[in-house]
Amino acid sequence: MLRPSVSGNCGAASAPREYAWGDLQKMADQTILKQDGMLRAICGADRMCLPAGVFSISQEGILITDARRCIVDVNPAFSRLTGYARNDVLGMTPALLKSGRHGAPFYAAMRSALENEGAWRGQVWNRRRDGSVFPAMVAINAIADEAGGIANYVGVFSDISEIKRHEAELDLVAHHDALTGLPNRRLLADRLQQARSRAKRRGKVLAICLLDLDNFKSVNDQHGHEAGDELLVAVANCLRRTLRADDTLARLGGDEFVLLYNDFEHEEECCQALDRALAALSALRASREGRIAVSASVGVTLFPRDEADDEALLRHADQCMYWAKRAGKNRYHVYDPAMDTGLWTPREERRCIAEALERREFILHFQPKINLISREVIGVEGLIRWQHPVRGLLPPGEFLPILVNTQLEVAMGEWVMEAALQQMSAWDAGGLRMKVSVNVSPDHLRQSDFALRLRALLERYPKVPPSDLELEIQEGASLGEAEQAARTLAECLVLGVQFALDDFGTGSSSLTYLRRLLVKSVKIDHSFVRDMLDDPEDHGIVDGVIRMTHALNHDVIAEGVETGRHGDALIKLGCHFGQGYGIARPMPAADLPAWFDDWRAKTIAR
Repeated sequence: MLRPSVSGNCGAASAPREYAWGDLQKMADQTILKQDGMLRAICGADRMCLPAGVFSISQEGILITDARRCIVDVNPAFSRLTGYARNDVLGMTPALLKSGRHGAPFYAAMRSALENEGAWRGQVWNRRRDGSVFPAMVAINAIADEAGGIANYVGVFSDISEIKRHEAELDLVAHHDALTGLPNRRLLADRLQQARSRAKRRGKVLAICLLDLDNFKSVNDQHGHEAGDELLVAVANCLRRTLRADDTLARLGGDEFVLLYNDFEHEEECCQALDRALAALSALRASREGRIAVSASVGVTLFPRDEADDEALLRHADQCMYWAKRAGKNRYHVYDPAMDTGLWTPREERRCIAEALERREFILHFQPKINLISREVIGVEGLIRWQHPVRGLLPPGEFLPILVNTQLEVAMGEWVMEAALQQMSAWDAGGLRMKVSVNVSPDHLRQSDFALRLRALLERYPKVPPSDLELEIQEGASLGEAEQAARTLAECLVLGVQFALDDFGTGSSSLTYLRRLLVKSVKIDHSFVRDMLDDPEDHGIVDGVIRMTHALNHDVIAEGVETGRHGDALIKLGCHFGQGYGIARPMPAADLPAWFDDWRAKTIAR
């Protein structure tokens, strides 16, 4: 189907006009009617008999050739449109206008139409004398002589650059996001369809990734929508730089983006690409009344392992994005067609977790905590894992978020405390005494009988000193009910159990709140410790927390000790306790005694 066009105007330049698609259609129809009328006039008489207005005054370019396609005449408009004077082209062929944008099949079809039908009409890219190219609507007719042979060819053309420009503008508006310039949902649908066909044809992996910015609403609320728009543009530009030429980045709206990664040989390549994208976003800082940190959660599905249709592929990626959000944000979650977990409702997810709790599929892994100066092991933190019968070992972010504010969250918390006490008793029987800390959720802590139920648990394991059990509560978790939290902690302290304030620095705790809660230690969140060596602000936060904690006579423990440099820096700031991958990763209970012996041997050797 031919595109609509409009004739050019060789007069003085005028202000650009705005056209709707209907205007373009109307202008194109007028141009075609003009060209048809012109051809009828030209083809009905010899050159010398043509009215002057038809040939000399016409704003359409007119070119006449003989039967051998040698140019015998052109009108003034031809010269204005192409830059070629009449004497320059006489005896030449129309090939001097070739732009190089059309291949041999294009011209073969044109010749076939002229030979079989005596006429051809279509769009052609022509080249001017100065080398510039322009789009033209061209109509060509063959003129027969008295014997029925070909006497001449007459071509009438007009410059349709203006309509092409407006056509491109309409296409941009229809298929691209106005703010970022990225493909929108409509163009994404076309790209996704092509990408699926391409992956199937080539036997490659296509990754469909739905990315949603973390905490974007707070950017709009705190800095205004203009800052939010600037952030979206910065994110779009950042993600563009991580893509290859054949990949696609689109914006669905709001803070949702879609990435299509084409032609992966192996599924692992998708993980590497997303690691690069998330790292690039983490390094991005948007400046507006202070720095805005950027992170994102991504849901991923892989075709052809997931052989759903286009709409379902995006839905699966969207559902997995919410799993990534619940798992703690700034990460990605890959769709598993075998489990189809992305289609589960929250109720079904909780039912599955409840059944797993009954089947004893949950276990604790333990991460050591040490004195950074003496290297002595001061205890371990118990971290829950789900030993899923199909999906393997799952971290807490995969299942705990769905339990928030439910009774099942309380049941899970009690299981964790009892599992810790049970393991402490087993270690003690084997000659290893180890202090253990576990997390307690806000809802669990708010239970009116929390202290009574804790007492009952301790009585089941009389050989475990209550002071060896430490319960970690999140900063700000009970800020709205500080009085109740303080009473609960006081009742538990009578039992001998200790408390720590976890993830300090990430919430909104006040100094008064910290003083009222009877905690023994404060844990600095790993996000500040991890970047403190390179980020002055994080370094300042760590330093401030250490000073404040010491002023209140609390111990301070740093999470996220990734390297020896982190440990040295913390010691200089006055923090003597730490945990992190630089010391040890969380490990099964059975592995801890051997690790402990090895660590003690290395410490003595130092």
